[in-house]
Amino acid sequence: MLSACGGGNSQEGSPTLFESDVFAKPSGPLCSVRRTDPILRLEYCVEPTASSASPRQLLQALTNPNHPYIEFTGSGIRLKAELNSFLYEGLQQKHILLHADRVHDGEKFYDYRSSISDDHTRAYAASPTGMMMLNRDSDPQIFQVAQHTSVSPPVPGGWFDQSLWISLVGMRTDWLTAPTERTVRFHGHAVVSAGDGHHLPETLPSGDSTSLTRGQCPIEMELDTKSGHLKLINSPVTCVDAETGAQMTLAISDLGLRSEGSVVRVGVSDSAVMASLMSAPHEVMVAETIHDISGGVYGERAQVVAVRGISSKAHVVLVARRMDGANP
Repeated sequence: MLSACGGGNSQEGSPTLFESDVFAKPSGPLCSVRRTDPILRLEYCVEPTASSASPRQLLQALTNPNHPYIEFTGSGIRLKAELNSFLYEGLQQKHILLHADRVHDGEKFYDYRSSISDDHTRAYAASPTGMMMLNRDSDPQIFQVAQHTSVSPPVPGGWFDQSLWISLVGMRTDWLTAPTERTVRFHGHAVVSAGDGHHLPETLPSGDSTSLTRGQCPIEMELDTKSGHLKLINSPVTCVDAETGAQMTLAISDLGLRSEGSVVRVGVSDSAVMASLMSAPHEVMVAETIHDISGGVYGERAQVVAVRGISSKAHVVLVARRMDGANP
């Protein structure tokens, strides 16, 4: 349901407010609303949405040690890396508090430990047994948060046991920054990674072996801004990855994904995402129906759509940007 009030836009005069269950409710200017965690005894800013600040302002806040913590909710994939193999363990939601000096993952603090690289990557470490990485995606609207927890010491010439959690966070498109078009087209890529805990015959340039194999295809997607349905154009999409030689196929039904509050979820439970991967020349085939889906619509006028999905044997990532190149 949509309703409107006010006049103008988010750039001039009073913004037009379109209430919609498709996009997020505005959270107000960055840090205008704060809360206090009674256990941690610290103040933090509520999670910002796209009208709260520009991507540059958010980055400045995240790198300013005098700025309060900023809240983000990340629903990420969990993986377990054992000796030369990967196990997929599903989705896990974390309540993250980001700061220039420290980050809290809902359980413990990680202290900032490295200089900021050119791509704005930051490393936080809790101890030798744990680390979190925050890096800016190639699009300024989203950040990737990755947590690595060692389970055992490194093994020479192979992977060491560790638990991984990977998520994308950003300022979700809200009522004040929602696109006015009925449909928005996106162009980007989809990646399917496979690994079921068994050793697969793939060798890295370093000589190490891993069970992780992958394929990547270009994709186009379309968001219906009234219904929230997010569909894959020309589904199913099939291509051969030029780098890995893997043949990848990805299929999403027209009702398979939906945006609610700018959070992407499965639209119809029995018609989610179908992904398959054949790794040439070894013909390792993975064919999975993926129901564990998490993602979001980010930025002013829905600049970026990012979706992750995971099953027991496969992991899917979709990242797509507005085809018209519209900028706020």
